[in-house]
Parts: sequence; structure tokens; C-alpha cells
Amino acid sequence: MSVAIATITLAAAATFAQPPVSEEDTIAFLGMNGSPGESRKCLEVYVANSVEIAGLMARLEFDPSVLMPVVDHIDTSFGTVYLEYEIVGRGEDFTGTVIARSNDSGVFVVVFLPDIWGQAKLPAGSGPIIRVYFDVPSTTLLGGNLVVPADGEYETNNFGTPGGGSIFPTLVGFDFNVVTLPYVPGDADNSGDVDLSDINFLVNHLFLNGHASSPRNSSDANGDCSINIADITYLVEYIFQSGAVPEIGCVECSY
Repeated sequence: MSVAIATITLAAAATFAQPPVSEEDTIAFLGMNGSPGESRKCLEVYVANSVEIAGLMARLEFDPSVLMPVVDHIDTSFGTVYLEYEIVGRGEDFTGTVIARSNDSGVFVVVFLPDIWGQAKLPAGSGPIIRVYFDVPSTTLLGGNLVVPADGEYETNNFGTPGGGSIFPTLVGFDFNVVTLPYVPGDADNSGDVDLSDINFLVNHLFLNGHASSPRNSSDANGDCSINIADITYLVEYIFQSGAVPEIGCVECSY
């Protein structure tokens, strides 16, 4: 089994670039840049399988001081931390049970488990199957950080075949780059300042079909992961009533 680190180049429209095209069985983890203090950054699991599979396990190791998984709930009986996730792309074709969990600091595991072995199948093909979310602590230092798929003592990256066998795919990780925030929070019109023009920009965008800011996170002034009239109110209070400073946005999970 080989492990590679892919250099991921992000498109301007906040989408994930695809890994190098390969006919090999592959589990790849696709990431993005992030900045200290950002929340809900995306990580996608990409799968290429040459034959139909019944299920899979994908296991990733990361630095918990750089990336903090967004938790959905915790099973206190077993100490299992279940992560928030979104099924995407080819994952929507799977009809079994999907689990995203973390038992150890710096490890997360995704499992696609058939309810009845061999009856829930993922056809041969390639593409993303699941997206999980991470926060970047405000204390994180700028620089690159390797995120590496790795087998554990009892957890192995593998595809399960309908006949009960296993396929051990090529594993591809990525370098998560922590960079300076590429926008000013609340600066919806990207002028470099937060002022009345940003309020006008948001009014035009929300009510007069004006274009969106780029990146869209700059319009999420109150940091609630949505862009609406509450962001206008937040900016009015900040500019004219000495309100709280704009927050780092989280509408887009990549840029």
C-alpha cells in the first residue's frame, strides 16, 4: 500500500480540485487552505474503485492543534465522538449506513457499512463521497501541515467486496496550508475597509439582485454561516453604534 501527498490547487469558485486521474483503486483526502480562527472548513473523501464494492473504511491522521473536527454528538457509553458530515457526489448512491467518528485525538474514521452485507453497493467509478468539517484554532501558526491517511491497529483503509473480500487501495493525503485570512471580515465590497458602502453592497445583494461578494465569507459579518438581514444589522451597529467587530465568516467552507 502506498501513501502519497497531493498538491491541491483550489478553483476560484470555492470547489475542490480533483486528484490526478487514475484507474487504480484509491482513497484520497481533498482539503483546502485555512486561516487561524476559521470554522467549518471542508475535507472531502474521494474514492476511485475499479469494481463494485459493498462498503469501505477510510482513516485519516491529522494534527489536532491545527484542525479540530466539528462534532455532531458524543456517545458517552463508549466515548465515541461522532462528527458532522454531508454525503456528496457518489456517496448518494450508497444505501447502507454511513458513520464519521473519532475515538482518538488526531484521528477520524469514515465507514460506509452495508445494512445487509453485499446488498448496499457502490458501483465502479470515481469521485467524492462524503464531506466532513473542521475548525482552525485561532492560535494555529501559519504554514503547511500534512494530513495523512494511515492504518490503525484495528482500523484499515480498505474496500469491502460483495463476496466478503477486501481491496487495499492506494492512499492519497494532502498538505493543509494555514494562510493569512484573504479578506477583511465584514468588508462585503472588498474595498479593504468596513464602512457604509458594505451595508449598501449587502442591501443590493439581498434585495436588489446585486452580485455576491468574493469570497462570500466577507459578507457573513456576524459569523453565523449565513448571509441575511442580520448581517446588515450587525454592520449598522458596528459602524454607527460602536458594536462588536465583524466575525470571520463561514458560509463557504473552501476558497
